[in-house]
Amino acid sequence: MHNYTDFVAKELKGQPLHPVQLYEAASLFALAGLLTWLILKRKTRDGTVAILYLTGYALIRFFMELFRGDDDRGTVLGGNLSTSQGIAILLFAVGLGLWGFRINVTRRVGRNL
Repeated sequence: MHNYTDFVAKELKGQPLHPVQLYEAASLFALAGLLTWLILKRKTRDGTVAILYLTGYALIRFFMELFRGDDDRGTVLGGNLSTSQGIAILLFAVGLGLWGFRINVTRRVGRNL
């Protein structure tokens, strides 16, 4: 059991750790900048920014989990992926599905979407 009064668990003291929260914050800030640029400088169709955020966040979250040092956060697929990575894969698949659905609807209805 971790002593939550310490910033680092006792078994991790002295080991070099990645500042994953800072990596994630910087990545999400960059994603927000990209999406803001798309909104302000380019004409985007309805749903484009939301789908890009969903897939972008899923990718960021998946790769951030690789650098985390805590192994007790839960696993899926026989322990090969963390729970957060499993959720990120699902979010990415949903984003791709929405993108495909959007393209299909655009082709059927025309360029009015």
